[in-house]
Amino acid sequence: ASADPRYGFQYTAEEVLRSIYNLAKYFFACYDCREHFMRAYDDCTFDRCNVGEKNYDLMQLWLFHQHNAVTQRVWAEETNSDSLAKPPTTGLGTSASVNPQASADESTTGSRANVDDKNNNAEKDNRSVALRAELWPSTAECSTCMDASIESPYKANSTAIIEYLHLAYAI
Repeated sequence: ASADPRYGFQYTAEEVLRSIYNLAKYFFACYDCREHFMRAYDDCTFDRCNVGEKNYDLMQLWLFHQHNAVTQRVWAEETNSDSLAKPPTTGLGTSASVNPQASADESTTGSRANVDDKNNNAEKDNRSVALRAELWPSTAECSTCMDASIESPYKANSTAIIEYLHLAYAI
């Protein structure tokens, strides 16, 4: 196995992730935590299966996204915010898809539905802002790392994240 001399790693990116997987599998005391982590790894969420031997940047992004996915899931459970419980799992940092049925329903339900939609949207916007405050890194730590928009509190700038990780951890 070849290492990446830029970082002084003695192990490939795949070997590092596999070691972390085994650590979680054999040492996580929390059953749900262990199962969520192993499922995310096995299901190749956040492009994990594309890491390969030498893609240390993608390995770091996978760990970053996995960390925030846990934060988002736990936050959603604690706040009963089911609509924000699942982060996107493909296309690193992309926001969830829009429901095309929503606009069709709006045109047929009348003004009361529009008021309800506005109230629901405002409530979801407030939850999105609260969720964004929980994700890492904070906007104070890295103002360009995460999309600050209410519509996509989970969307990340992969280039900025890698730069931040390299500076923060001197890698």
